Amino acid sequence: MKVHNNPVINGALILGAVLFGSCTHFQSSDQTKTISIDPKSKQTEQALSCFSRPLQKLRKPESESVFKKAKITLLKNKQGVMSLVWDQGALDKQANLKHSLTQFSKGLRGGSLKKVSLEGQSMAKIHRQLIDLGFRHTLSPLMVGVKNGKQAPMYWLRDGSQASKIKDKKELLPFHIYVHDDGSLVRLKPAGVPDPKRKNPRPQPHGSKSVLMNLDKVCVDATCELDTSFENEGFKVAENGLPIPKAPTLNYGLRRLPKLFSKDGIADLNAAENAWKDAVMDMAHINLQADFSHCHD
Repeated sequence: MKVHNNPVINGALILGAVLFGSCTHFQSSDQTKTISIDPKSKQTEQALSCFSRPLQKLRKPESESVFKKAKITLLKNKQGVMSLVWDQGALDKQANLKHSLTQFSKGLRGGSLKKVSLEGQSMAKIHRQLIDLGFRHTLSPLMVGVKNGKQAPMYWLRDGSQASKIKDKKELLPFHIYVHDDGSLVRLKPAGVPDPKRKNPRPQPHGSKSVLMNLDKVCVDATCELDTSFENEGFKVAENGLPIPKAPTLNYGLRRLPKLFSKDGIADLNAAENAWKDAVMDMAHINLQADFSHCHD
């Protein structure tokens, strides 16, 4: 067990249920104070911001074809798909990542994720499901980025803006983290990330399932928990169980555009490469239940 100032733990403010039950506040005394979200409020039940509506990405026909072919192949998750997604050379340079992938494939790590379904599910249903499976829950405001030292944290607000000083806590966006001792991690953004400029690739409510690399617990004050930071996240897991890189770069193991999807020759290889990355990340980020019927423009 390590004693460490974990940024996610420091930024997290509430343990327990989001919809019911008591909660415990904790934070490191030497860090900038962050703002709490009341789990008993109706904040997460408010109508979704229309700025959180899904964005339809426009691609040229040949790159759209790459995206569709890749998605169909990834969804099948048959033998050979792993070699399409993962770059073996990159994995050979990252022993911890490779080990966690091997452990996952053998059912020795992240096994609880096989029992977790997020696609199209409500926050309340997902919460009950995860708690029943033995996950521990943390609720905090959605930050633009975790700041260290004496820098003030920046928060995403419901109107899509960012701010360090909050006048009304109802404007904060919730960010839920669930972690299991087997290394399973679930992150949820039930209000999405509102984007008035319509440039965010995924403004809609969504979540992700991941597997951690280091399972040693870190401690902040008297509270000890698994390190749920991005740095300790090994890889994400799609709804169909396919392990995929946590980010669309070679550094995290993603293979470049496979010839399978470009064998006919593509004029714009850069657009095709981006379409391939979009397909993989689309599998990694799972849409939650959302109602935008009140949005008419």
